[in-house]
Amino acid sequence: MANLVGAVLVGQRWVLAGDVSSRVGAIRSLVDSARYRFGAIDTVCYLYCGM
Repeated sequence: MANLVGAVLVGQRWVLAGDVSSRVGAIRSLVDSARYRFGAIDTVCYLYCGM
């Protein structure tokens, strides 16, 4: 019985860790896409304003 409870707790931990890592991955991809967009805007501004 204790083994079953331990397995359930460990399983929940793994699920929680997977959820957190997937959220972190989603936030990272959002940050990367925002950075890419702002980088493109910066490049355009630099080209226009630099000339």
